[in-house]
Amino acid sequence: MAINILLPELLWEIFMMNADMVRDYRHYDVTSNHRALLITKRSSHVCQLWREVILNSSHLWGRIVDLERFLTLRSNKWMDLVMHRTGKSDLWIQTRARGIHHRPYEISVFLAKYWDRIRSLKVWVDASHHFVKFWTTLKQPAPRLEVFELYLEPRPQHPKFCTNIFSNHAPLLRVFHGNAISCHPHPGWTSQIRNISLQSTCFTVRHLLDILSQALQLESLNLWRACQDAPVEDDIPTHTIFLPNLQNISITDNIRTSAGLLCPLVLPMTCRIRLQMNLCAGRLDKEAIGLEMLLCGPLAFNSTKALTFQLKDRDLVIHDFTHGSDLKISKEITEVHAFHQAIVPCVLKSLHLPNITKLDLSLDANISPTSCPIIHQSLLSFSGVKVLKATLPMLEEILTFRESTPPAIPSLRELSIVGMACYSTNLTLVISDFIAWRKEIGFPIEHLDLSLSVFRNVNAKALETMTDLKVSWRRKKKSCIWTYICGSGDPEKLCR
Repeated sequence: MAINILLPELLWEIFMMNADMVRDYRHYDVTSNHRALLITKRSSHVCQLWREVILNSSHLWGRIVDLERFLTLRSNKWMDLVMHRTGKSDLWIQTRARGIHHRPYEISVFLAKYWDRIRSLKVWVDASHHFVKFWTTLKQPAPRLEVFELYLEPRPQHPKFCTNIFSNHAPLLRVFHGNAISCHPHPGWTSQIRNISLQSTCFTVRHLLDILSQALQLESLNLWRACQDAPVEDDIPTHTIFLPNLQNISITDNIRTSAGLLCPLVLPMTCRIRLQMNLCAGRLDKEAIGLEMLLCGPLAFNSTKALTFQLKDRDLVIHDFTHGSDLKISKEITEVHAFHQAIVPCVLKSLHLPNITKLDLSLDANISPTSCPIIHQSLLSFSGVKVLKATLPMLEEILTFRESTPPAIPSLRELSIVGMACYSTNLTLVISDFIAWRKEIGFPIEHLDLSLSVFRNVNAKALETMTDLKVSWRRKKKSCIWTYICGSGDPEKLCR
């Protein structure tokens, strides 16, 4: 049989892939036959060779300690057999305490028994019933622990604060994830951390900075409202924290917290920063100050040459093509005018406008142009923009800039109209006149993109004189994009 001629290395790789429990909690419930533990068990019954390899590998069995599955069974025989097969190897343990009705109290007993051997622990704990017993175990030293993920379900109203986690001794810990928990940082478990992810905790900014100052090997940081219920201290340390290995940082929080966390950090140029910040109602002036600190400090975009500036009616987004970083600022819909008067000017004044290569002004048609006058004042400074996306009212104002040569936005090569309901002859004339003028003075538009609007038809024949101009549109929402190159043939055959 072909199965008998597999190379030992390939066979072992297959077994290790099947022993990966990560997908169990993404795709399969506790009764599924596709969980890693059961796949490994069935693989041991395929043939004598496979059985010998699998049964003699304590490391393989150590990777599939599916505690959730064990605790739904009526007896301990299967669990005891698996643990016997693990020998003295390191253990990878995953379980959900919530929803286990037979013997949930045994989780703490089991973990306490094998605590010194646990290498990876991913646990979902019922915050209301099991956390106290479980926490007693977590206060023990964890000499082999590398991955720790603790999630409380349902998420408690007030995060749990823990003291002396791991008795401040987990020297190999590399991954620390948790929601609704907080604890005092200590070099005994933070010094080797590579990945931190925290959600809905009550860490203060000072506590988080203490963790970062100790985690000098950190490569990835993900914070989702990690300071949601904690104040931002006014006496945050001013000393800088250098994180030379940090490659990804993602923060979802308010502007003041984000500024308090980021401003003390010295990050490598290659670090990708993704920020999503919600504005606090009634204090946009103060929010603008915090935002300016970010834009002039860790988020300074002066070193990049390819930015997207996107302004919609409810949010503002800056995307850095060079480093893959994103800044998204969201506001309450009731403060639209104040947002455009306070926040947008602050952002534009802090950016190096010639670095912006894509300008997206997808503003709601109901928003008055006077709500954001700085956009109009800045248009002449967007000299590097190659792609311009805008709603029709905004675009019509932009098309009127013909006072000088070279023209405003000399690099412009693509026009895109958003949300237009119909295609009129007047519009054709306005656009065609603008495109013809740009071509005449040596700054041609190469692409007219109407695909973000929906038309039954486009009168491409009216654009026939604009040789080599590419026109794109859709006839129905989410339908394919029709494209026509002006001067390439009879447009009626395509547009009929």
